[in-house]
Amino acid sequence: MPRRSRAATKPSAPTSPPSPSEADVSGMADLAGLLVTANRIGERLQRLASLAEVSVADWLLMRSLDGAEPLTKAAVARKIGVSRQRAHQQVNQLQRRGLINPSSEADRALALSPEGEAAIRLIEDEVAAALAVDGAVRAEDLKAARRRTVLVLRSLNAALAAKDAPAA
Repeated sequence: MPRRSRAATKPSAPTSPPSPSEADVSGMADLAGLLVTANRIGERLQRLASLAEVSVADWLLMRSLDGAEPLTKAAVARKIGVSRQRAHQQVNQLQRRGLINPSSEADRALALSPEGEAAIRLIEDEVAAALAVDGAVRAEDLKAARRRTVLVLRSLNAALAAKDAPAA
C-alpha cells in the first residue's frame, strides 16, 4: 500500500491579505486628517448655529427653503438628503418653534417665517465673519473643494456599501 504524503493531508496555511502599499497608507492618513478637520468644522458650525438656537441639521433644512420656491416636506427631504420621516419630524419641530410656516394648506408647501429668515441671516453672518477672519481659503476654492469632496465621498460610500453587502 502506497504511503500518503503528510503534506497532502495537512491543511494549507491561510493566505494573508496583501500588505498595503505606502501610497495606500498615506492616502488613509490623509483621509483620517480630512475627517478630523471635517469634525472640527462641524463643531464650529454647531456653535454658530446654536447662536440662533438651532442645530446644524435644522439650519441646513431651513437653508433649503431660503430664497427658494416653497417646497413640500418630501422635496425638502430629497434636497437635503434625509428620509421623508426625518424631514417631517424636523419640519414639525421648526413649525412649532415658529421658524417655518406652511405657505398654503392647499399645496402643503413650506416657507421660512420671518423669524426663520432672521435665524438664517444670523448664522450666515457669523459663518461669513468666521471665514473672513480665517481667510485661509478663498470662496471659489471652497466651492470647488466641496464639489470634488462630495464626488469622492459618494464613491467611497458606494464602495463601502458594496463591500459590506451580504454575498448573494
